[in-house]
Amino acid sequence: MKINQRMKSSLAALAIAGSAMGALAQNTNPTNTFDAAPSTASFVQWWGTATMTWDGTKDAANDPLSGSVHYSAPFVGAGGEQFMTHNTIANRWGWDGGYILDATTYTNFSFDIKVDPASPLTPGGNYGNLEVGYTVNGWGTTYLPTYVIPASATNWTHVDRPLNPAMGNINIVVGSFFKLWSNGAHTNTLIFNIDNVKFTKPTVAAVIPPPTVSLEKSVPGLRQFADAEPNYNRQDLRTDLNAPGSKDIDWIGHPGATYSFTVAEFPGAGTPNFQAAFTLTPDDPTTMTYADPDWSATNCLWLQIQGNNNGSVRTSLSWKTNQPAGNTQLYGSGVLLANFNTPTAIGTWSLSFPNNTSVTLTAPGGASTNLTLPADMFVVPYTGVSAFLGSGMNNNVALIGKSVTFSSFQVANVLNSFNENLNDGSLSTPFLILQSQGYGANPAPINQIFVTSADAYWLRWSLPDTGFFAEHKDTLTNPTWSGYTPASTLLNGSGRWAKVPAASLASLNSGYFRLIKRPFTKLQVLMPGETAAPNTPTGKTGTPNDQTAGLPFNMTVRAVDAVWNLVSSSDTVNLTSTDGTATLPANAALVVGTATMTVTFGSSGTFTLTATDVTDPTKTANTGSPTLVP
Repeated sequence: MKINQRMKSSLAALAIAGSAMGALAQNTNPTNTFDAAPSTASFVQWWGTATMTWDGTKDAANDPLSGSVHYSAPFVGAGGEQFMTHNTIANRWGWDGGYILDATTYTNFSFDIKVDPASPLTPGGNYGNLEVGYTVNGWGTTYLPTYVIPASATNWTHVDRPLNPAMGNINIVVGSFFKLWSNGAHTNTLIFNIDNVKFTKPTVAAVIPPPTVSLEKSVPGLRQFADAEPNYNRQDLRTDLNAPGSKDIDWIGHPGATYSFTVAEFPGAGTPNFQAAFTLTPDDPTTMTYADPDWSATNCLWLQIQGNNNGSVRTSLSWKTNQPAGNTQLYGSGVLLANFNTPTAIGTWSLSFPNNTSVTLTAPGGASTNLTLPADMFVVPYTGVSAFLGSGMNNNVALIGKSVTFSSFQVANVLNSFNENLNDGSLSTPFLILQSQGYGANPAPINQIFVTSADAYWLRWSLPDTGFFAEHKDTLTNPTWSGYTPASTLLNGSGRWAKVPAASLASLNSGYFRLIKRPFTKLQVLMPGETAAPNTPTGKTGTPNDQTAGLPFNMTVRAVDAVWNLVSSSDTVNLTSTDGTATLPANAALVVGTATMTVTFGSSGTFTLTATDVTDPTKTANTGSPTLVP
């Protein structure tokens, strides 16, 4: 009770400390104008079919001493044709992260494009949808608004795609990508040239407000967040047909078979078109590596629940047969029920099959309707059925970061019934898995997370948050704040989320939270055997391990504030040693404030290492603890 009272008070006490973020280290616009053949060194094919070569005959400014990158994609009109290519700012070789750009204050990703008139127009009268975006350190991707290449692009056309500081990982940009999914729209080779690929910033420094912070009461269950673009991504809880017992949940020959799930949380009024969905599909398990059965499945029965602007929901039930990589049947010939409206999505939903050819849909509150299944459903050979329970954005970028929470998932009156409680933090049914679209067959879920009754609150803050750190204290009058490090955080939409366990609140005796920006003032050297200890006199604990002459070891350099807290930075650091025979690494860039560097002492004695900031000499250098080499 004491904790709850404190948390109630803390809602009004959340605070932000630190000045607004202004212009950052980079003050130029990284640009590739393709002046010579080596300028395309980093252009590599990520997937699909496309070739990139330097073209010295075409330049957006008609400069005879410059050129552009020539793309050729040999499409033939087949379904599924696509390509995705990547290039880096450093442009030394493919997948080169040697230049890390903090683009927080940048405003656009820009390029010029010219299409070869020999390329065929698509049925839409254009040259297709060119998806573009930036890649980040670690090779994640962030999509920018898609560019529809117009018929007029047979002349050089300038393209700007806006950037904003709330975009994910915008402070660690390493390159950009171009992607085009034809899926049969191009009946012949698409040829175009790209020039002047760059990230731009205004000449006057942008002033960015600090993040805002809030607390939200948690709701137990499996919480699925709408992913960032590409905005057709899905999050799913699904049965795995490759696992024993999973095939025996089909309704055929099992009168009374019922599939149900409970929604504990759903976006309210003002967030129309957010969707939750339940899907049944009898596809071959060897082909089921997708998380978007409404599109990728060859055959499926699809229950779609979408929010209305007033907070109510509309529901549709559709079927498609023999339509892989497509969904027109779900919105046309396969619609069984359209716009079945109910006051809320919260509560239990069920599909019950009294026999093989009938289904009853029941919504929260008890509203129901009976439907007859179409004859073509039974043309499909049933070797088993897989079930998907998931969510998505319905191609609406405004819904990025919105979420749905499911508290239970049941299948009853089949050969292998199950009743999965989603409030206890894990899956007990052995053939249930979590899957996110676009990341392989069964990766660790990215935007799905279990919340239990032990998780009291969500601590949320807006982006950008570069250089900001969470802190807590017990009372409003206590002048001392302590660092608060969540066990993990989720990046969703324009904010970051962290669970605050009730046990953590009790052990910390904490009820007030804030974010504070810590200025980067100096470097810290940590030798093997030492551990960072912020807010202590030396900033570290432990004793350096003895090293052996001639054997390499790893040490760490950190960017820190005045009291040794880690600060994000991409500055380049240099390492020197009192051992004149030591083998030292080349200068290295910090990644989010940290660099691991390999050193080999060359002789016996007691030596130190000193780290210096090459990018900004005003940052105080640091000499590490003396280390013995016997």
